Amino acid sequence: WQIRTDKAISIPELVERTGIGKSSLYNYENNKTSPPLEALYKIAVALDVPMHEFSRNLSLSRSVTGGIITSINMGI
Repeated sequence: WQIRTDKAISIPELVERTGIGKSSLYNYENNKTSPPLEALYKIAVALDVPMHEFSRNLSLSRSVTGGIITSINMGI
């Protein structure tokens, strides 16, 4: 994530600041899973940025089955 790296915050440091697991943060950064709103909030607080900073880079992806929105992929 550009914001994290711009602020020179390591993954282990972000784990400590947020209480979110290292593997979860890795998955969020690599677009393998989408962070729930609570995790997004914790990350925003830990990085000292407003939540809308993330909204610029959000893209919705649709499920092939039924066209239901199944995830929000972080493009950060």
